[in-house]
Amino acid sequence: MKRGMKVDDIHALSFIDKWFLTQLKELVDVEQHLMSWSLFDTTKEDFFELKRRGFSDKQIAYATRSNEEDVRSKRISLDVTPAYQRVDTCAAEFDANTPYMYSSYDFECESSPTTMTKKVLILGEGPNRIGQGIEFNYCCCHTSFALRESGYETIMMNSNPEIVSTDYDTSDRLYFEPLTVEDVLNNVLMESSCNLVLPFEKSQGCDVALGPEMRSTGEVMGIDYKSPLAFAKAQIAAGQKLPLSGTAFLSLNDITKRALPKIARAFIYLGFKVVSTSGTAHVLESEEIPVERVLKMHGGRPHAGGMVANGQIQLMVITSSGDALIRLTDDS
Repeated sequence: MKRGMKVDDIHALSFIDKWFLTQLKELVDVEQHLMSWSLFDTTKEDFFELKRRGFSDKQIAYATRSNEEDVRSKRISLDVTPAYQRVDTCAAEFDANTPYMYSSYDFECESSPTTMTKKVLILGEGPNRIGQGIEFNYCCCHTSFALRESGYETIMMNSNPEIVSTDYDTSDRLYFEPLTVEDVLNNVLMESSCNLVLPFEKSQGCDVALGPEMRSTGEVMGIDYKSPLAFAKAQIAAGQKLPLSGTAFLSLNDITKRALPKIARAFIYLGFKVVSTSGTAHVLESEEIPVERVLKMHGGRPHAGGMVANGQIQLMVITSSGDALIRLTDDS
């Protein structure tokens, strides 16, 4: 549509019903019109119209050549904030102590936040990813249970209705909202006095889209087109803080020793000192790469294990010959 295709042409090619295509065409038209505006000239009425059509702050920022934070500040200055509507969680069968709430840009707000000063907002896992949902949901539930026992009002925010964390008795209040910066901050503004708690420290600066971390079960994911960058992202997600200097211990098996010189030179270029046990050290010495020999754990003291325990080794690169992945005795 942005390239000029007509609804009838798209329908003929895709067989998508014209009703849906017409709705999309209206959104495209609004976006094209919005791109001729400036954020400064956007009025309160404009914001309400855009929000009722589903445009996010980020989309408005893109169209008006501004940034999301500026759009949010402008919107709030014009008193354009979402209202929250209630859904009876028990379908009128009995009194629902925990109402579901969802946002809209209507003028009547049914949220009625409490005046409690001890509130905690818990962010759920959102749409499930394979291997993620159960562990994350378990953590959200028990976080809520523990905080309630400690006297906090618990506020669950999630966009997935098919999980235990969104059951009516898991938290004191429940918001069904996308887990975006905009929607989280809107919720914080509504609850006003709550403390924002993000599970597993996954989000610094309120960026809730870093990735599917499950630090409680030791699982993280890093995605990139290149393996080194994917690995680096996984380490960041797991909370690993890689040292920038110090001593690197290298111990590679025969299959991977061909990569040893390149790895060692990279560490030395970064300012690290390289230490290795006999087999690995021999390869490095044959390449005239500076290396300090250390003893294996069964070779007497001081040995590599003791150096790790004493904080003399800051980083290790080890490839094992079998099951001894975490042992320092294998230096084939």
